[in-house]
Amino acid sequence: MRSTEAAKAAALLAVLLLAHVYLSSTPQAVPTVVYKRLKFEARSYVMNVGDRVWSDLNNTILHSLLHEQYLFLNSSDQTCTIEEATINGNAAPYKVQEDDYGNPYLNFTLSKPFTLKPGDVVYVRIVLIIDINRKNRITDSLLNQTSLLSDIPEDVKAEYPTLNASPGFQAENLSAIYALAYSLRDPDGKVLSTIINILKWFEENIRYRSIKLEPQLPSELFSRKAGDCDDQILLFIELCRALGIPARLCIGAIYTPGSEDRSSYYALINYTYINVGWHAWAEVLLPLANGSFVWVPVDLTYFLGLKETPERHLISEDPLNHIKGAAVLWTPAMVAARLPPDEYINESRSFIKELNQTGLHWKEVQLVTELEMPPIEVQVHWGQATMLLALALAPLVAFAVMVARSRRELKS
Repeated sequence: MRSTEAAKAAALLAVLLLAHVYLSSTPQAVPTVVYKRLKFEARSYVMNVGDRVWSDLNNTILHSLLHEQYLFLNSSDQTCTIEEATINGNAAPYKVQEDDYGNPYLNFTLSKPFTLKPGDVVYVRIVLIIDINRKNRITDSLLNQTSLLSDIPEDVKAEYPTLNASPGFQAENLSAIYALAYSLRDPDGKVLSTIINILKWFEENIRYRSIKLEPQLPSELFSRKAGDCDDQILLFIELCRALGIPARLCIGAIYTPGSEDRSSYYALINYTYINVGWHAWAEVLLPLANGSFVWVPVDLTYFLGLKETPERHLISEDPLNHIKGAAVLWTPAMVAARLPPDEYINESRSFIKELNQTGLHWKEVQLVTELEMPPIEVQVHWGQATMLLALALAPLVAFAVMVARSRRELKS
């Protein structure tokens, strides 16, 4: 064998070693990492265009403005810190509290009641820094471990009741909704297969369309067959819960650089959103074969691979894209709250009702900008370290073999 052939053989051997180390030590699906630091600036105004004097002691949106400014959740992959909180441009003392569901909110601790006379305007400015370091851990391997509906304990199911169990939400077609849920149940009781059946039904039957400001009841969406993100996800949650699958509502804001949305509703509400859009999705509790449970996101209206038909149905090539490609996993989504569906509907409708009855108007301006992140700590897996070492040694091995071969040829 000539020296060049020996060198080629040694290089090939080193490459094979490199491939073996890489394939044996690296997972087949590399998690997607969303790594952002965002500055969230919100300025909210309440204007008194009526003829009454209102106080923050009244149960109105003025109280909400001053004492219930929702923040963003702190978790293992997201942190939220308050940089500024002012009333009419002046710093005001505040404390951070949590509601009954663990969602943080800012409460200004005022020394005396705040009043708003006819013609007055009050505004609150809040600046938040949100650090996102989120890894997509939803893999095919995980989803393949899901088990049966019967593996979900009854006491866990009871924590996630249908809206039919909440006062004021009964409707004539709820029986039709539950009949639909049972028709979509997997014959073998498989949880993931049941969820896939529900997702397919949405793709085939529901059009994406914004109907009204406040969220539709599941019964209303079921009748209209058209709605936006929160409308659709509320019906999805109702179908899941009807079958005993725990599901909860998630609300968040997604950083969308270059976007601008200006909206007005009956002169009562005015929104300006710059570089940000609000979104709703679900989280579903999946039972696993090993007896544990895992929450996974389910997104009906913003997921990887989404396609819109001429009829405005949002479809996918694979229904699992609603889970593995949910927007919260691959976009800079700032998770704001997890709420029971009835609480979300009640709060939204009460907000509109108070605006109509009190003569108070609401204006909100939100701006999100991206900040420079601190350097991320690089962690090298032992298998990756071995792979890099093999890559570095490959040309040295080839050169050594070539030199040894040349020396033997000279001696002979």
